[in-house]
Amino acid sequence: MNQTTTKNALTKITQKETDLGSLESFSMSKALEMVDYLKSVLIQIKNQVLLYGFASEEQEIDFFKNTKPLILGKLIFYNKLYFFKSESPSDIVSTKLYYQEKLNELHLEYKKHLLYSDLYKYYKTKSTHRDIEYFTTGKINKTNLVSTYSFEIDPRFSTLYDYKLARIIAYELLSDYLNQKTITHNNLSSTATKNSITWSESNSALIELIYALYVTKSINHGQVKIKKLSKALGQVFQINISDIHHTFHRMKTRNYSRTMFLDKLKKSLEDYMDKDHEF
Repeated sequence: MNQTTTKNALTKITQKETDLGSLESFSMSKALEMVDYLKSVLIQIKNQVLLYGFASEEQEIDFFKNTKPLILGKLIFYNKLYFFKSESPSDIVSTKLYYQEKLNELHLEYKKHLLYSDLYKYYKTKSTHRDIEYFTTGKINKTNLVSTYSFEIDPRFSTLYDYKLARIIAYELLSDYLNQKTITHNNLSSTATKNSITWSESNSALIELIYALYVTKSINHGQVKIKKLSKALGQVFQINISDIHHTFHRMKTRNYSRTMFLDKLKKSLEDYMDKDHEF
């Protein structure tokens, strides 16, 4: 295995990331592009390792301790990033809560699987005394595989610990990313709250208005479903509109006006017009 090959691969990965721009501007397509690129890099390097092997034990340790975990860790990170982008809500407030939830989940996984592991302590203290055990091939046993997700690990191209180290690296990348997203969306949410407009009438009043807009086909020429319309207006006015159909059916059986809010709108507007006309 030529060390120049791995150095060139790492340089090209860094260049690829630079070309795609900052993580803040990463789209689903860019994340997927990085996933595909990193997979192809690993396949190329694997073919080289299987064909030529390593020149020395030191080279093998360096590869499985420093090179492969970094590439595989980035692959895990960009794969997660793709799913974050695909599942992320569209409005600012929900997105803020989404990224905070993902950060909490990541911290729980970290405490459960990484924080107290021997490998994590070994990695953080930059130890070397167990390098041969951890980062040379031929030492994977069935018990190791049963205790991980990695049933498809190729023992010719893995020590198992390189995979575990890749997960640690992926965790650190994900933690940095989610922390930054949480800070960014906290700021956006704060700005949005300052500039927001809120619904100050009752929930049923808004539902009355929604149905009026819906039946008169005032939105999208009538090509919109009532649930989508209620969700959109709920986001605009920052109100959770629930039980919309039952509320509407209760309106139909009111003893007093069935269109109480619309009646109020009509009278208030007419009064305003009359007042304005006086000037």
